[in-house]
Amino acid sequence: MTRALRFHGVVKRYGRRAAPVLADVDLEVRPGEVVRVTGANGSGKTTLLRLAAGVSRPSAGRVERGGRAGWAPDRLDAAPPLSARELLRALGVAPGEAAALAERLGFAAWLDGRLAHDSSGTLHKVLLAQALAGDPPLLVLDEPWAGLDEDARAALATVLAERRERGAALLLSEHGAGPLAADRTLTVGAGRIEAAAP
Repeated sequence: MTRALRFHGVVKRYGRRAAPVLADVDLEVRPGEVVRVTGANGSGKTTLLRLAAGVSRPSAGRVERGGRAGWAPDRLDAAPPLSARELLRALGVAPGEAAALAERLGFAAWLDGRLAHDSSGTLHKVLLAQALAGDPPLLVLDEPWAGLDEDARAALATVLAERRERGAALLLSEHGAGPLAADRTLTVGAGRIEAAAP
């Protein structure tokens, strides 16, 4: 079976002499699989996801992807001085797809409002929309349910289930169980994947 994602002995450290945040991680995610990543704060969850998405490079080992990764961080340090529509355009999302995703995720009414004046939930939905745009074969989402109301959580779960049915692989960091059932749960701790539970 084609792999959507593969880690081969991946090590990540910040600083040449620093202790590794991740050490000798081997991981495989298959098309159509939903993998949940858990762990305490500072355990390396976000580092694992950033490596999977290709926004960070390993210090050693290698990461292979079967195609482009859609990446959504859990937050930005500050909201950009743009509207949701402008930010999606700047990130390369076509206008028609931006409007369709905004409708599905429940922020169509706020497309032209300044993100700095909107709730953090709206910005989070925009980050999710840009990750979903273009139908990537791998979705890497850090805390996708955080800050979403029940309607938005249900809408996102439906969209992700549809992507899964079309063969996309999903790697999701979660503190608690989200509304989308996972095939496997990985627990990150002490720089390693401690458990892989069904």
